[in-house]
Amino acid sequence: MRSYEDDEIWDEFQWEAHLTEMEQKSEALRSFIESNLGEDMPRWARFLKKYPSKLDAIDAYIEDELMFEDAYFPDDDDDWEDDEDDELDDFFMSGEEGDDAEDMDDGEEWKKSLSHADRQALENDGISESMWVQEMADLQDDDLFDADEYNQIYEESRMLAAEMLKLAELVPEREQDLYFIELVTETVNLGTKIAGGFAFGYDLDVLGGNIAYCKRALNSANRILELLPGLRNRQFMRLVDYRSLHERIFEVRNEIGMHIQDMREVLNDPESE
Repeated sequence: MRSYEDDEIWDEFQWEAHLTEMEQKSEALRSFIESNLGEDMPRWARFLKKYPSKLDAIDAYIEDELMFEDAYFPDDDDDWEDDEDDELDDFFMSGEEGDDAEDMDDGEEWKKSLSHADRQALENDGISESMWVQEMADLQDDDLFDADEYNQIYEESRMLAAEMLKLAELVPEREQDLYFIELVTETVNLGTKIAGGFAFGYDLDVLGGNIAYCKRALNSANRILELLPGLRNRQFMRLVDYRSLHERIFEVRNEIGMHIQDMREVLNDPESE
């Protein structure tokens, strides 16, 4: 296990190995817990049943996934872990008072950039995205990267996940085969991994971890693009704008890729900044 007292700065591959090890441990524990609870459904389905708002469901899902994995907190540096835990608590719990009128008015400029369909989806779901935009910006204290640009990537992935949950709610369970479930799972995981990367921050000693998480988001986006053509003619796809969905996933995938490259340049040559 890595010690943060070491002078070595991990690269993305060392972080990937660490994250994989932690994810395997958390997956084994989670599988044991869920088997004892008798749950036989995708994890996102549990949150879909619990929260009327799809974006609230996504927020809760992301929080649960990242907090359960606890993948980016080494065991032997409790002080650093406590500080990061406090930051993550602020990040995830900020939406608890999202019904206030002030919260609902924030972030309107971002909403204006959405398509009519996306704005309608937000209004129909009865939530505010503004607190997440603000919290993402507050967590970003490094001027090496464009926080606003990254916020937009995250918010678009979050919107896509909410729309996919809405689709899952409309499609009868008997029609939700393995391919459909994988499509929804990869879409909700896309935002989860982007949030995980952002939670690392941009300090040089954890930048490799940010990259490793964003690469997981990139893998999810690529898998969605692989799944979509085979599902295009399915009955449930009539409920969505296939072309728009494909284009939006494609754009998010490209933005993640460019963000990874920007972080790699800083990690490989920190003096250049």
